[in-house]
Amino acid sequence: MNTALLSARKRTIAGELRAEMELCGRSVLSWQVDLARSAGCERIICLCDAPTPEIIELQRGIEASGGEFHAIKSSLQLVSLLRTDETLVMILDGLVADAKVARRLMVEGGKLSKAVFTIEAGSDLTEAYPADFERIDATRCWAGIAVFRAAVAQKLADLPPDGEVSSLLLRLALQSQTETIPIDFDEMAETDWVLAKDHGQLALREDAMLDDAMPRNRWSGPIAAIAGKVVRLGGAKWIAQGPLVPSILAVVAAAIAALLVSYHYVVTGLALATFGALLAAFTRIVSHACLALDGAKKQSLISRNISAITDILAVMSLCIAFISQPAAIIALPILTMGLLRLAERNSAPGVAPFWNDRALHLAGLTVCAAYGILSEGLAVLGLLALAQALVGKSLTNPFAGK
Repeated sequence: MNTALLSARKRTIAGELRAEMELCGRSVLSWQVDLARSAGCERIICLCDAPTPEIIELQRGIEASGGEFHAIKSSLQLVSLLRTDETLVMILDGLVADAKVARRLMVEGGKLSKAVFTIEAGSDLTEAYPADFERIDATRCWAGIAVFRAAVAQKLADLPPDGEVSSLLLRLALQSQTETIPIDFDEMAETDWVLAKDHGQLALREDAMLDDAMPRNRWSGPIAAIAGKVVRLGGAKWIAQGPLVPSILAVVAAAIAALLVSYHYVVTGLALATFGALLAAFTRIVSHACLALDGAKKQSLISRNISAITDILAVMSLCIAFISQPAAIIALPILTMGLLRLAERNSAPGVAPFWNDRALHLAGLTVCAAYGILSEGLAVLGLLALAQALVGKSLTNPFAGK
């Protein structure tokens, strides 16, 4: 069994627990738990003075997903929980490491690499936080992560129980000839390895995480691109709320739009449908960011299918607008929507966002409705989509097939 040893004891100058400082809407400790579990740890042990509500919530979540979680106070409790054949992963209190970087260091061939990871003495981190990134010899310091045999921890029973557990374990691991592996920080971004000792450091890490999590919206789909910029400006608080609220509002707006059109308020209804499509774009962006930050978090049924739902409701609104017309005209919105989806699939990456930008399409159709040329606008949009679908990616990529 692989076990992770975390800690929630050290505090900032302001008195906050490092482990409970917020990063992208979640505690630092929860990010460490995610890292440990993604590296293959089935059990989490957290050293703390007393279980806080955050720790209790984490325990419930881990146990609900089939894992083990233990909140302990002393080194003797740790010794009693560990078996000699286990592997122990120890992470520094308050360390926020990029998950991909840390896993690349810790896991090799699907198995944990037993090593004490080190950083060069005199580096920015060791100079800023000498008490945390402990010096292990004249030229090296502990980098904040160590993986070693749990048998090493059994020796804690022979040491004073009031000692700093992570520091004692680090010394014991080194004495047991655990390999040391240096980390090359020159190949990493500054925000890939930070310590939650103040909000400034976490803000830098949060910005980097959000930048990585946001979808790369191209300006060929301008409304969706603007929505992405707005979500990014909203920061972690918006993303932490999840996609459920904007997805529900999008569906409600699209449904009311169809109702308004049925009462002959066509322009107003299509304008509201445009707003619903904009909210759907927000939903897709927030969903993408949430999955990138927390892939294990389940999305609601509405959020997962928001594009299909709002497209269907938009088609309903457009069909209702032609309810008194011949059947061929009533079918025009259905054909156009199908062609738009087909065009998206058969276009180059740089152009596909245009065919998927439903808010842009509906905005244009709203203008057409205001001037009494809605059917003509649909026909032109459908023909353009048909041309893209027939010609395929070569229409926007002259080198296709070469």
